[in-house]
Amino acid sequence: MADLNKVFLKSGEVIISSSPRIVWTVLGSCVSVVLHSAKHQIGAISHAVLPNPNLGIKTCGANCPRKCHYSNKEIESKYRYVSCSTTFMIDELLRRGVERNEITASVFGGASMFQFSFNGSSIGTKNVEMALQTLQDNKIHINKNDTLGKNSRVLNFYSHNNLIEIKKKGLFTDINKTLLSV
Repeated sequence: MADLNKVFLKSGEVIISSSPRIVWTVLGSCVSVVLHSAKHQIGAISHAVLPNPNLGIKTCGANCPRKCHYSNKEIESKYRYVSCSTTFMIDELLRRGVERNEITASVFGGASMFQFSFNGSSIGTKNVEMALQTLQDNKIHINKNDTLGKNSRVLNFYSHNNLIEIKKKGLFTDINKTLLSV
């Protein structure tokens, strides 16, 4: 797989690919939601920084996530929010002909990297909660999950086959196998 195009995913970005590639990113309290359709060999990945644009509210309600990815000038980076980027990726896969029941999801990141809390929880915890809630609300099956803890992660996502590799604190593991404890 060394001949695959390798792309770095920056915070606040989304990559959707029907071409085989490796997308890699580094996560602390941020969250990556990975969506994949085996039938269509299409993958999507986000790197979101905050739960939603309406901080302090458990869900976005009428203001989000459907509207936040449509040229809302008040949001400087529309995909920096878990709710918006996840909903955008789901909508885009559906627009490309993928059936909802063909989409599998994985959630990564959300570490407690900082000493402060956000309404009693770390920002990482809030990001994970928002990712899981958005996927549940959209009836998307969660296949893989490696979240929370105190360690950052380097994530490699193979867009064509949904292979995900994670490196945490010097350990390199394949999420498709048993994850090593840190």
